[in-house]
Amino acid sequence: MKKYIWYGKDKFDINKLKKFELNSNILVSQYWDKPKEYYRYSDDTTRLCCPFDALWASPIDTSLSWIDYCKRNKFNLDKFSYHQIFNLKNNAKILIIDSLDSLNKFLKKYAKKVQYGDKREEKLIDVTEDIDVNRWISCGSYRFNWNAIINDYDGMEISHDFNFNIIHRLFCTWDCDSIVIWNPEIISLCHED
Repeated sequence: MKKYIWYGKDKFDINKLKKFELNSNILVSQYWDKPKEYYRYSDDTTRLCCPFDALWASPIDTSLSWIDYCKRNKFNLDKFSYHQIFNLKNNAKILIIDSLDSLNKFLKKYAKKVQYGDKREEKLIDVTEDIDVNRWISCGSYRFNWNAIINDYDGMEISHDFNFNIIHRLFCTWDCDSIVIWNPEIISLCHED
């Protein structure tokens, strides 16, 4: 069974995790790159492409984990005082993006492509074509329907192995192989001796 590792400054307390409930006051009703609750800036010009108010972890057997990323970039090294290993219960519904095929299916179902009109107004159009790995994709060129994703799944896991550059550009702040879980009921803690 696949195992994941969470790192933190304080001891892990699963009781502090709350299931993220869909709420029309929190989530935007149209396609966007994240729910309103996830904005972390004074304006929304810097758009993050992943939910932050959830549990983040890395697969334990990856070569591109969160701790590896932080060590390489000398970032947040003071936040690794504790760790917790866990796996997922059998009933977990995780959206997995680990290939170009799974990415294209995700985009066609849960994304809109940003297109600009004559007056530079932003239009959102359906994604019909597959990603061209040779074309430049910028952060913010797609908007994700987090309402539908959160409704359909308990979490989302992305691997950079098949194409780091595309994944890094589409999911701008998703810097390593990781899983984000917004339903903590699917977590099964591993207790080590």
